[in-house]
Amino acid sequence: MRKPLFDTGSMIVTPVTLTYYDSLGNISTRVLSDSGSTTAALASFTVWGNVFIRNKDSLIVKTEKLWWVKERRKVESNTFVQIETPKGDVLRGKGLDAVEDFSRFTFKSQVSGKFPDFKRRMDENDDKMF
Repeated sequence: MRKPLFDTGSMIVTPVTLTYYDSLGNISTRVLSDSGSTTAALASFTVWGNVFIRNKDSLIVKTEKLWWVKERRKVESNTFVQIETPKGDVLRGKGLDAVEDFSRFTFKSQVSGKFPDFKRRMDENDDKMF
């Protein structure tokens, strides 16, 4: 951890390992990245370089940079993001706007994806499509 002398309000960390807990004290999300920064009050985090996130539902997020702002409880990115679901779906896009637990997210542009067994899941009326 390093605190730049010119900026007494933030800290830089390399590498980053963050663990978020839910209200019951269970691990809800793990974040790994090459580097990151935060404000002294821990009100926001920015992580960059090989960002890897796994949430409690085994959703995996990979990107090069994203940030979280506590007040808004949102995660955002302006780089390419890939999200892999436990069912094997792979969604990609440039730019991301998500709630902090990734239960809802949208890509801003250049959206693509792969959906294995999509027809079978639709035919079976799978309740947990994603």
